[in-house]
Amino acid sequence: MAHMTERKCKHRKKLFMARTADVNRGWAKFCSKSCKAIKQEQRTGQHADFKFRQQIRDANGGMGPADFQREYGGTPVFNRNGEYQGFMGGGFDNTLNQNHGEN
Repeated sequence: MAHMTERKCKHRKKLFMARTADVNRGWAKFCSKSCKAIKQEQRTGQHADFKFRQQIRDANGGMGPADFQREYGGTPVFNRNGEYQGFMGGGFDNTLNQNHGEN
């Protein structure tokens, strides 16, 4: 049987038993995967960003940034409240660049 060590969960602060080998690897900091996921979301905000991007796609008829890039040559920019801020990339007249430096 594996050697076990008592640990304290970094999210719930409750005691749990973890394998000593996992503790030695620097693992076993949380009592469950859900505790780790909650703490990681608080630290990184990745899931909130994903949900925000998903909300933008839904508001635009299922079109995400890659779809806009292909369709229009750029991507719309929205703030955290979902309000349109402008368009980034492409969308400008290339003749301005072709005539640059000619007089």
